[in-house]
Amino acid sequence: MRKLFLISLFSCFVILSCSKSDKYNSQNFETKNKDLFFASDDNLILKNWVDYYKKLDSKFSLNKFEFTSKKALIFRKGNVYGIFDKKFDKVYTNFLIFNKAKDKYLDFDGYNWNLADGKINFALDQEINLVDISKKSIERIDFLGSSVWVENAYWKNDDILVLLESSENRKPIISEINFKTKEIKKFIYQDTLKIESHFSEERIHRILKNGNFW
Repeated sequence: MRKLFLISLFSCFVILSCSKSDKYNSQNFETKNKDLFFASDDNLILKNWVDYYKKLDSKFSLNKFEFTSKKALIFRKGNVYGIFDKKFDKVYTNFLIFNKAKDKYLDFDGYNWNLADGKINFALDQEINLVDISKKSIERIDFLGSSVWVENAYWKNDDILVLLESSENRKPIISEINFKTKEIKKFIYQDTLKIESHFSEERIHRILKNGNFW
């Protein structure tokens, strides 16, 4: 009986140790070397976003983002028109975020704002849509309320999208959407910015004027 108890106790210890080790390794993978972790082949979008925030706060750094949570990626019917639809408003054309193959794109603008007499009118909510051109499908992959909004985004690779977000409490957020594992990971900035971001407004005005953000 004593021998059986010791074996059970040892087994529990091994399981707990492995679990703790897995958690530690996972967190280390997700939280160290942020510049490399968030990088992509063509990362001008991320660089531009980081540079903007460094102007707001010289101490701004990707290393201050910490992995906080993850949730399942759920696909729902999107509520925007695709570029293959006759009703698609061409004002959004230069805002679409295409993948490398140009057969899919992200649209986080079409639902979020519109132009009326040259003025930008923002909706309270923001719908994040993945559009597959070959399949002519439009799927909502995330939905944000008024307290958080996507400012820009880029494809890390064919399977991963990265959303660069701001929030009303002045804590930037980076969300990684993985289509292979079907999950969304959240990384939240651990400091509070003293100045509110107006990146979205500047991005929209610049693209409307120049056709691109650069």
